[in-house]
Amino acid sequence: MPDHARKRQALDDWTALFGIDNLERHNAAADAAATAQLLLALLARAGAQGVRRVADLSRLEKDYRFLSRV
Repeated sequence: MPDHARKRQALDDWTALFGIDNLERHNAAADAAATAQLLLALLARAGAQGVRRVADLSRLEKDYRFLSRV
């Protein structure tokens, strides 16, 4: 997902990418629910890349940061 990460910074960008509806944007409860749905979608995608533990996710993030500097 690195290509997407470069282009998307706002919650609206990410929820649109994953097809998550947020009918009350800038409402704390609605934004929290959309963020939780986004986290679940991202964790599922990370799981498909072999992430099973927090340490795996941390390694993936560090690898991405290293590659983006090269």
